[in-house]
Amino acid sequence: MPRARELMRELSRYYDPVLGGAILEVRHQRAIVEAIEAGRAQEARALIQERYDLYVRDRAHLGRGEEA
Repeated sequence: MPRARELMRELSRYYDPVLGGAILEVRHQRAIVEAIEAGRAQEARALIQERYDLYVRDRAHLGRGEEA
């Protein structure tokens, strides 16, 4: 758990200029840590994947030239 909390804290320091906020907001951190603490690893993974998908989706047009 200490490592998970450390990782959540580290991710919260990164700013997402496209979405205009932290890459991982406090509410997301809390939900992920609570899921891990409760032994719901699949739920924690799903929450992380959801945030990752959102981050990637909003950047899908970057670096693709005419394909965007």
